[in-house]
Order: sequence, then C-alpha cells, then structure tokens
Amino acid sequence: MKALIEKPLESQPLNYNEAKAIMGAIINGDVNEMQTAAVLAAYRISMPLIDELKGFRDILIEMAVSVNLGGLKFIDLCGTGGDGKIHSTSQP
Repeated sequence: MKALIEKPLESQPLNYNEAKAIMGAIINGDVNEMQTAAVLAAYRISMPLIDELKGFRDILIEMAVSVNLGGLKFIDLCGTGGDGKIHSTSQP
C-alpha cells in the first residue's frame, strides 16, 4: 500500500483499480491519518483524473450502507457549506 500511496504524492496518476484500492484502504482505516492527509493534500494540489474519480466513486458506492426508509421519499436540500460563500441574515 505504501507504494500506492506514494504515486499521488509524486504526481503519478492512479489507474481505476489503484484508485479503488487506495480509497478502500482509507475508508477501512488500513492507512494512518498522516498517509490519508498526504493523499488528500496531493489531490488538493493536482486534481484527480477521470479514472481516479471513477475508482473513488465506485468504491464509495460499493461500501455505502443502505438505509431502509420504509417507503418514504426524501430529498436532500442542503449542501455541505463548502462553497466558501458567506451568508448573512442581516439586511443592509
């Protein structure tokens, strides 16, 4: 796993299967916090490629926990707040 983690740190792209493996290892806690932070920092500097994104997406979907809502339908109307915009309720 160490060699795989070093690839994004060295600006080397991961293939689809490597991306799935590294994200799965992060989710399962198979890598330490420093390694996780290093991988995330590498992708902050250089955006992931399509194959990497597909691998990340697919493992997240595979590992997702299904929730039984008993037939109720819900929609998520909230974002994460990560857009950096500052919202104010005060009127000028």
